[in-house]
This record gives sequence, structure tokens and C-alpha cells, in this order.
Amino acid sequence: MAEIELENLTTPDLKRKFLLGALNGDFDVPGTEVDPSLIHVDDTIGKRVFIGDTMVYGDTGWRNVASLLREGVAPSSNIGVCHLRRIGDVVYFNFKLDVTIEGTGLFSPSFTDAWLPVTYYYFPVYSGPLATGASGLVLRDKPSYSAAPGVRFTSPTSRPYLADTTIVFSGSYPVAPGWPSALPGVAI
Repeated sequence: MAEIELENLTTPDLKRKFLLGALNGDFDVPGTEVDPSLIHVDDTIGKRVFIGDTMVYGDTGWRNVASLLREGVAPSSNIGVCHLRRIGDVVYFNFKLDVTIEGTGLFSPSFTDAWLPVTYYYFPVYSGPLATGASGLVLRDKPSYSAAPGVRFTSPTSRPYLADTTIVFSGSYPVAPGWPSALPGVAI
């Protein structure tokens, strides 16, 4: 059998079809034949699929990262969640948190480089009034913008999360390639 050319797997549907085939030992990707002995699945750091030495798929699974929240922030007492997940080069998050001590950041310490966004992202915050009345969540990684580099789920410094509020937000953002060497929190 010929070795697969990964650059031929250019669309999400084609990649999904190939990966499902890889996991089932059934390959029907046009123009490619794959030796099943080249494919292996590793679950030491999430679930990763490799062809030879090339990782073609990775999923951390949902992680409960509540243990990393700063003082004064906790999963909401009313069906709260604090979940994070990385699939390939995209991070997904879902948070419903109670804030009891006013502040800007949500986590301490920050997450590792494998979770860094490729740029700044702003996400709307539901049900969490900010001191100035604006609603916004900034995801940032620039040392010039904050004291230390890293992923920061936070409000702008001038608009802290107020005490005695519940904030709700979810979304996703792209990250640079490079799989994490360790996973935050605990698997759900």
C-alpha cells in the first residue's frame, strides 16, 4: 500500500472520513491507500491519532478547570460549569461562574503555551455586569498588555467583574500548532 499524503486531506469532511476510517480500520479516501500498521492511537495526553510520526488528530476531551480559578471565583451554585477542551488547533470553553470578590482575571495561574490564542479575542459575557456597564471578556496573551504572558480569561482592567455577580460565557478560539505536554484540571 502507498503512504498517505496528508496534504490531500484538505477539507474537514475528508479529514473526518479518514479519521473515522482509521479508527475502524476501513479506508476509503479517494486517491489514497494506507497501511493500517502506520496508524496508532495514543491516549496519554488526551486522544491523539498518528500516521507514522505525524499527529493527524488530537482531542483533550472536556476538562474541569475549576481548581485553577482565582480566589473569589467559583462555578456557579446554580448549575455552574468551568470546562475547557482542545480539539486540534481550536480551544473550546464553557463557563458559568459566581464572582464573590471583584477583580479582572478568572484563573490563577494562567494556562500553558499550548492554550495560547493566535491573537486577542473578545467574547460577550452574559449576566455579568461590569463596573462601567459594558460587557466584554478579553482573551489575551501579550506581555505588553499584562504582567505575564499566558491565556487570560479576563475583563479589561478598567471594567472588573463585580462582586456578587454570575458570569456566563462560552466560545472557541484558534491556537498555534503544538500539542500540550500536560492537561489542566481533570477529565470530565
